[in-house]
Amino acid sequence: LDAKTVIMHAASYENPLLPGSYLDRLWEAFGWKRTMFEAHVLGLAVAVNTNAVYDELDEKNTVGDFPVDWYGEAPLDLCFDFNVGQMTLEVCQAWHMGRFAVWENGTDDSTVQDCCNTFLKHFPPQKFGNRPITIYGDHSGWNRTHQFRTRDGTYQIIKAMLQPHFPLLQVKAKRYRITNEIRVMSTNKLMANSRRSATPGLFANHKNRKLISGWRKSSWDPKTGNIAKGAQDDWTHAPEAVDYYLYVEEPPIELETAAAA
Repeated sequence: LDAKTVIMHAASYENPLLPGSYLDRLWEAFGWKRTMFEAHVLGLAVAVNTNAVYDELDEKNTVGDFPVDWYGEAPLDLCFDFNVGQMTLEVCQAWHMGRFAVWENGTDDSTVQDCCNTFLKHFPPQKFGNRPITIYGDHSGWNRTHQFRTRDGTYQIIKAMLQPHFPLLQVKAKRYRITNEIRVMSTNKLMANSRRSATPGLFANHKNRKLISGWRKSSWDPKTGNIAKGAQDDWTHAPEAVDYYLYVEEPPIELETAAAA
């Protein structure tokens, strides 16, 4: 920049051309976190994030005794994270007070077939076969799998294994990559809402140990700006599975275009 260049920072509401509805959307998108509102709306030079990825986690408000159907029968949302040798499945349910992670698989599922068989064991079709089932997960699950000759990759395998038992099954996973920063926004927003009784929040059953541990331990890598993953990463998979689910069902306002870029 030369000596004649002037950079001015101003708050969004100082722009007289912006309609009130746009400012309402800004409040909905960023008002749940003070630093985000200051940075994105007020134009202040503040640090938006801490080193913790899920820095809105407050376990006394988020974690509790929330088993399957704890508040009555509800559809089952299956949240997958695909990792070679370490498949993760979080089952969530939604009621008027928010979204609840009610069950998760163990650490012994190496393939998506293992994961589906574990789900069938814990959710027998005789009891749950009439429930609406929705599948969520990473865009990589759509990649073609030549080994199994599938057009829609891992999601087609899941459908082939589960849909005969659960006819009300659909897949709502996005087909494009979602950046880490945008993917975790919905999760943090609902975590913040968990502290307020008037807004739907995010909650987890205390037995979902992989998920809770991941929320506690996940951190940003200061060198890459991505989520840090060690050689023996066994804590980020469950939170990522829930992130993909919340991104679809509780999307960050007007951020989908940026995520697809």
